[in-house]
Amino acid sequence: MTTPISEIMLETQRIKTLLEKEYNGAPWHGPTIREALQGISAEEAFHKYESIHSIAELVMHMTAWRQFAIKRLQGDMSFELSESNNWGKVGEQTETQWYYIQNQLESTQEKLCELLDDVEDQHLNDQVHNKGYDFYTLLHGIIQHDIYHIGQIILLKKHLLS
Repeated sequence: MTTPISEIMLETQRIKTLLEKEYNGAPWHGPTIREALQGISAEEAFHKYESIHSIAELVMHMTAWRQFAIKRLQGDMSFELSESNNWGKVGEQTETQWYYIQNQLESTQEKLCELLDDVEDQHLNDQVHNKGYDFYTLLHGIIQHDIYHIGQIILLKKHLLS
């Protein structure tokens, strides 16, 4: 028995589903981004170990890659990830700033998922301007990248709370 065409999920929708699951759903790999960040205070988020990024820096880095994907999907070929926007400065180390950093991640998550509703599957094969990879690789890379950083956040959180 074959699945009716109307029930086959497009690849862009499959990617969107994976993004949603690893952010705040039920991924197979373990905790979501939201679960990893739950209960982390500003003091913990901004705590800096020598030569290790803080939790706040990791969240900003994850946001930067979403911003890059959003800009490129919108056709902005001039936006590049530089050292300053890829690993930006956290600013004030307050609860308000920590809330803002988390909100930026959530906003870019929502925007990226919203954009994927309008991306045709064939666009996934298009090269990302000035990069050696296509949109399929970029979007799956963001998911894989997030999972890597979720692990780092959980380890930092465990260490901070021990």
